[in-house]
Amino acid sequence: MKEEEKYGASSAIGRQRHLNRGREGQEAGFRWLKPQRAEEIKGDGGEADTAALAFPASLHEKMSSSKQLGPAVSEGEAPRQSPEGTAALTQPLSQRPGSLDSNGGLCPPPERKKDSEGHQSTISRCSDNVAESSESKIEKPLENFICDSSSTSDNSSIRPGDGEETSVSHMKPSRLSRGPRDSDRSSGQDVNLLLLRLPEQNVDDGTVKPKVQYIKEFISWTVVYNLYLEGSFQALGAVRNILQLYGLTKNHPRCMPGLIRCVAAVQSCQCQDPTAMLGCLERHSLFPKAQICIAKNLPDLESCKEKAAYIRAVMAAIVLFAGGVCDIQELVGCLQRLTSHRWRMDINEMLYCMATLFYAMRENGVEISNRFYYSVFYYLRIVENWPYKDSNPKLLDCRTDLKPTREQQQILNHAFKKPGEVVKIEAFAGTGKTYTLIQYTKKWPELKFLYLAFNSSVREKAKQLFPENVTCETFHSLAKEALEKFYQRELELFPLTSYVDSFLQSNRQEKLPFIRVNMIAETLAAFFASADDSITVDHTPKWCKNNCEKYGFGAEELCQIIVEEAKQIWREMQTLSPTGEMARRMTHEGYLKLWQLQKPSLSDYDVILVDEAQNCTPAMADIVRSQKCSVILVGDPHQKIYSFCGADNTVFNIPHNHIFYLTHSFRFGSEIAYVGATILDVSKGVWKKTLVGNKQESDVSGVGVEGMVAHLSRTNKTVFEDAVKLTCGDAPAKIHLLGGLEAFDKIRDIWALRRPEEKLEIQDPFIKSWEKEGFDSFKNHVEDAEDEELKSKIAIVEETQGSIPDLLDKISQRHVSAPEDADHILGTVHKAKGQEFDTVQVAGDFENIQLAMGCYPEKVPGIEATTLDIEWNLLYVAVTRAKKRLILPRLFASVLEKAKEYYIRFELADKVRETTSLWCLEDGCCTVIPVDSFLIPKRMKFAYSDGTETSEILLCPSCAAWILGPVAHLAGSPTMVQEAVCAPEVIEAPPEFRHLLEDL
Repeated sequence: MKEEEKYGASSAIGRQRHLNRGREGQEAGFRWLKPQRAEEIKGDGGEADTAALAFPASLHEKMSSSKQLGPAVSEGEAPRQSPEGTAALTQPLSQRPGSLDSNGGLCPPPERKKDSEGHQSTISRCSDNVAESSESKIEKPLENFICDSSSTSDNSSIRPGDGEETSVSHMKPSRLSRGPRDSDRSSGQDVNLLLLRLPEQNVDDGTVKPKVQYIKEFISWTVVYNLYLEGSFQALGAVRNILQLYGLTKNHPRCMPGLIRCVAAVQSCQCQDPTAMLGCLERHSLFPKAQICIAKNLPDLESCKEKAAYIRAVMAAIVLFAGGVCDIQELVGCLQRLTSHRWRMDINEMLYCMATLFYAMRENGVEISNRFYYSVFYYLRIVENWPYKDSNPKLLDCRTDLKPTREQQQILNHAFKKPGEVVKIEAFAGTGKTYTLIQYTKKWPELKFLYLAFNSSVREKAKQLFPENVTCETFHSLAKEALEKFYQRELELFPLTSYVDSFLQSNRQEKLPFIRVNMIAETLAAFFASADDSITVDHTPKWCKNNCEKYGFGAEELCQIIVEEAKQIWREMQTLSPTGEMARRMTHEGYLKLWQLQKPSLSDYDVILVDEAQNCTPAMADIVRSQKCSVILVGDPHQKIYSFCGADNTVFNIPHNHIFYLTHSFRFGSEIAYVGATILDVSKGVWKKTLVGNKQESDVSGVGVEGMVAHLSRTNKTVFEDAVKLTCGDAPAKIHLLGGLEAFDKIRDIWALRRPEEKLEIQDPFIKSWEKEGFDSFKNHVEDAEDEELKSKIAIVEETQGSIPDLLDKISQRHVSAPEDADHILGTVHKAKGQEFDTVQVAGDFENIQLAMGCYPEKVPGIEATTLDIEWNLLYVAVTRAKKRLILPRLFASVLEKAKEYYIRFELADKVRETTSLWCLEDGCCTVIPVDSFLIPKRMKFAYSDGTETSEILLCPSCAAWILGPVAHLAGSPTMVQEAVCAPEVIEAPPEFRHLLEDL
């Protein structure tokens, strides 16, 4: 088949149509914006509206004449403008037209010529790193935001005309990037935004209503949101002006009531039938709270209930009181009773406005919970990424019950135009990457694919799922097949340590110290995982250099000896001789390294699919990088947990032509997704492209959990302790160990080594080899070698009361081979990778995270960044194994506090008085809650994995202000809520972590 038939045919369909559409759209500019004269804009009370941002008529014409049209859309960019194709991944919430609304509910109806096909508001980009020189960056001019007469600032000290210069040309907006993958923002064309302020008037609630000249054109908040995420200087400056104007800053304690007033002023959310909308909103469970909050905090808005501003204020207050995504879904459900479809545009405008403000407030240091932004983002993301309706049956013949989401469809629509292209897919936990790859290979049957799995079990499963044009292998299976032809007999695979030991003994006729054997073995292992051509001192382990003096050598001298011995062993491995016993012995990573150095060619395939790419070693990455065919790299950098095997993110550093994201998980609901997203937010600053779940219910409180529970731990020590607790008590339970009982075999052997008088047989060859030296020598070696696995098992033997063999026998008796027959499933996070369970209980043995969360702040410098990053990844993998219920460790309360989430909800004071006394029990406060309180904060009940619980308690205004910050002002009047000045909480070290203080 010709190359152009393989790569060019399908991708060229409709290209010219999209090209013409993009050019027409750019020439159209902003003509869809409806011009209005000042006398046409009337406020809720019949007076002319005041706008937060405005251009005088004399300047607007000048600005319009100076607009620069973007460059013509290049041929390479045209296909990306397809709404079902590679839509903006850097603009995750930009919606395309839906079936119910020609405008997608995003902006006022455009005024176009009848023969015009329309245009996108922004040019979609599916790659962060595609060659910038060939990519046309086109940014739509940001004319104006719109606000009506309710525009006020909640801070009388923030007066229009005072303070900072507001012209964007004189401002220096900060970059908004929170991580290396979030820095894909363009500055765009710099169109100055001018904010004209006229004399203001004071009102009774102490706020200011600025009088501003009126605007001529409107712009959708959907567009503003996307431009803001892109880092457009126009959007940055305009949103910053709004934050200042309404007091939505960290220095203004009443910024949350100011946020309600700001959203109430968004005239693009028209609310054309306020009475009908109010009747629908009254059905919402949070309406009474929103109503009383507005009445007490914003009485001027409460006095005009039949006006659009009040409706917008109610919707904004409901979002602020929402306990999660379900409350926002309920808000949308209430409005579905309306006969007009205009409400869809209104709710979208309001939510995009709030998403922009939440994002900007957090970026500018306002201490509010990340849940505000996440809940709005989550709902809009689910709507935007709803399964794509495609009439092509060949896309769905594998899973007829599922349809690809828009994210998946963007990937399926990608066509390789020439060999050698690299596509990256960052797939979050449970987002259907395997399904996407299967559908992709089915859509392109003319291409020959090579699917590379991380292990043989995944490969065997993939063979049953992928179509006939896909060959399923692992890196190791390809390497072994390529090298075995050089041997007359089948390769014998040996553990690296045993190989080194037997080789050195056979050549030197002497028994070297095991510490020397381990040094050489780890040096070879580091070399095998690397992309290097030869062994150097850099491959020697760190502990080798740290302990050189114990063995009578200098650091350089010892390392050089180790390197030379490692080189000698490697030369023997490379002989590929068909004779001799040692020549047939090889390790898994050894023959993979040998294959990598031979620069293998996989040119028989058109496309290589690398699954779980985050687990690739640099050697594997080098094999992929050297190929001339196209490559699709699929993985999640946040699930990189196999660094002890040499895995790193090298493969994700390979230059790519396109990048896609799969963020919509089908495994769990919103609450579990929120926990996973919070881990990424706190640990890595990832919250622009983050994880969302599906529509099913999920719970993370840990209260009332029944049925089978999967206990996931960081260490084998915790797994053993849980097994003993569940099987050796008065009511022993049936358990299933991930990986089987073999995980405990070394514990039995170490016990036998420590108690030679019992004359128990030792099975493990390495542990058995220490019988003469004894347990103490073995322990010293493990500590010197920094072998965490063996150190954990030694700790089990030393700390466990009673006979280890007896305990292991009881565990064996209660162990069942089938997971579905067990009451409890136990295992490490590494063993649980790739699996999922209805209920997951995460252990609290993530010691480094405990340190990093502030319990022992003076000890944090001792934690290596790589170690901490891996531990965060382990915690993220653990929580994302849950499908319905998640029981969190106590340490996670500290993680949530970093995100300003305390699981505190507001309750109506009248209802609370009927059931309980109004006392604040937060940390023994015992303050009487004022009788005139109308909303009372209440902390939710939580049950943690260590068995401890927190009860439901009420908070007084002082405690609420200290914990919740500006959010507390939603619950009380300015005279009731005061800033609390309290001493920092003294956190006592938990018993299980006190030993760390002695070690560090």
